Amino acid sequence: AYQHSYQAARQANLPGACAAALYNLASLYAESGKTQQALDTWEQCLVYDLSSQNWLDALKTLHQLSTFAQKAGHTKQAEQYAKQAVDLA
Repeated sequence: AYQHSYQAARQANLPGACAAALYNLASLYAESGKTQQALDTWEQCLVYDLSSQNWLDALKTLHQLSTFAQKAGHTKQAEQYAKQAVDLA
């Protein structure tokens, strides 16, 4: 359902709706143990958050990226996401 929502939002050129659909999709991947897919999808979400200057959602997405990068053993990447969040705040 979230994939379909993302496609519809993309076709309608609604970056906020794209970000929301991708965030929810990434959360589902994370809950299913598909950490790399979750990280990749949150990365896509972050692009929409930043391009639409939705700073609060960007911080939320960066938090998820940092948390799950750490869980996946990508310590340097997790630190980079955390630093980006601090810089954005």
